[in-house]
Amino acid sequence: MQEKRKIVLQDILAMLEEGKSRKEINEFYELNPREAKVLWANPKLKGVKKAKYSIGFELVEEETPSESGLTETLQRPYIPEQDVI
Repeated sequence: MQEKRKIVLQDILAMLEEGKSRKEINEFYELNPREAKVLWANPKLKGVKKAKYSIGFELVEEETPSESGLTETLQRPYIPEQDVI
């Protein structure tokens, strides 16, 4: 018997928000017509349409150093100069 695939509803909704069509989603998950009919009959997906426009950025208030990928720079400890005799 074939193993069942898991399809997450949030992933489907995200793909619709990105502007993907139902046909593109069906092809991505390799759904046959019967599987597609069952998927799109789900109450959370019924009547949901793809976004007309997709946006290629995410708006954030302020970027913190940890979000930007910067790491703290370590400084060498201060060593006083020694007199050479």
